Amino acid sequence: MFNEDKIRQVRDKSSEFPADEFLETIGPFIETLVKHGYVGTTLHLTRHSLTAFYLFLAVHALGYHPGIMWSWFSEVSREMVSILTLLSHRIRYREPCSPRPGAAHAK
Repeated sequence: MFNEDKIRQVRDKSSEFPADEFLETIGPFIETLVKHGYVGTTLHLTRHSLTAFYLFLAVHALGYHPGIMWSWFSEVSREMVSILTLLSHRIRYREPCSPRPGAAHAK
């Protein structure tokens, strides 16, 4: 679960950079990465991640704040490790695996 205490602490400060304004910065940020030579997957994943973060802000009526961003990233990165482990297992053993560690395999 997201660190709700941290989010509550910075909620008022986050209103200084509303989610809609954050969304408007994604395109120019991607353009800056292109100017610095980034291509392909890096650009795609950056745009995807920033858009997902924007959606999190919008759904929870938050604006951007570093404390909120790190709380979100911490939670999302844990989930990504679980997903990558699941995919790795499936590829390695070519068999279905359960979405949560310790859960029974569906047969």
